[in-house]
Amino acid sequence: MKRLLVIEDDRVIGRVYACRFELEGFVVRLVEDGVAGLAVIPEFKPDAILLDMMLPKVSGFEILRRLRADPSTRELPVVVFSNAYLSGVQKDAMELGATVCLHKGSTSPKQVVEVLNKVFEAAARAREAAVDETEGGVADSARVSEGLSVKALQDEFYASAPGRIACLKKEARQILASSASPAKDTRMTGLRRELGLLASNATLLDLETFSRVAEAMEALAAELHESPKSVNASAERTVLQGIDFLEQLLSPELLNSPVDYPKTPQILVVDDEAISRRAIMRSLQKGRLPCTDCEDPVEALEWLSRQAFDLVILDVEMPVMKGFELCRQMRKLPGYAQVPVIFVTALSGFESRKSAAMSGGNDFIAKPFLFLELTVKALIHLVRIRVEMATTKSPLFIAGA
Repeated sequence: MKRLLVIEDDRVIGRVYACRFELEGFVVRLVEDGVAGLAVIPEFKPDAILLDMMLPKVSGFEILRRLRADPSTRELPVVVFSNAYLSGVQKDAMELGATVCLHKGSTSPKQVVEVLNKVFEAAARAREAAVDETEGGVADSARVSEGLSVKALQDEFYASAPGRIACLKKEARQILASSASPAKDTRMTGLRRELGLLASNATLLDLETFSRVAEAMEALAAELHESPKSVNASAERTVLQGIDFLEQLLSPELLNSPVDYPKTPQILVVDDEAISRRAIMRSLQKGRLPCTDCEDPVEALEWLSRQAFDLVILDVEMPVMKGFELCRQMRKLPGYAQVPVIFVTALSGFESRKSAAMSGGNDFIAKPFLFLELTVKALIHLVRIRVEMATTKSPLFIAGA
């Protein structure tokens, strides 16, 4: 039998994956921190490791370094879990010797099993003899399975998530109100970790919309933690906005009919500056959101009259027609009364924000901005219109539904 070591600090996620792997005939050992993971390897002798990168005590990166430095584990297959929005994590893991990197928030247990089977097949071809199983491994595996059911996990998630989000709000406000300090770093690390756990839990329960937003929020928190100079009023508002929206996704009206994530959203970006336009498009790409760009606001208005878009992102200062006027004209077009508009501009004063709202805009982000800040805002507004449909039963038209 194939021996698999799962190093995952979230107990619910670990149990779900471990039980699925047992059903596939794997002998599974589950541990919840990096120190325990390193300690169990010599005794358990796994054929492969499923490794979370954000672990307490010893990180997944350090585990990979040690495995590849030790001749006895240099060729041991390691399947890494990472955040889809944190491309640097995947790159670093592959450079350290990961066999495969999977996106935690968008990979189902079934897909992980398929990847592991391919990894095991490749490893089996590379070695002459398989490792024998031991009774101890089977006993550990059996203990993991006790009392697990999908219904129980769903009930546990819905019961605990509101309290967890309330704690996130409190932590976020304390972080944003405090100056740079070790305590602030610790809080930001905790905020990032909790958002990641919420995203992973939601993925296991097929709550794709919640997972995608929470995963993007985790990545934004990571970027703010790693680049504290990037923290500004706009980024602070977006962090709180994202947490509030996660709470909205757990409203009683949505518990029995979760909001579907838009599969093929249509997004129009209008900005006369090529560099700014590329930055916006890069932000959307991080969220796996395809878009169409246009530098001429007059031409953009013609496109809007011919094609249905789900989200429009506008610069303000453009020749011939300012973004505020383009927004006002857009609102007069059939089907565009409810389509969200985000203004992206160097004008960040109160009057500009007021003009954005009065012209029909839904949100406002100041240049320069973090890529992931705009990613989070775009995800929120693409999903929010579906939330409004679900909670008000309003028959709104959505192009990318």
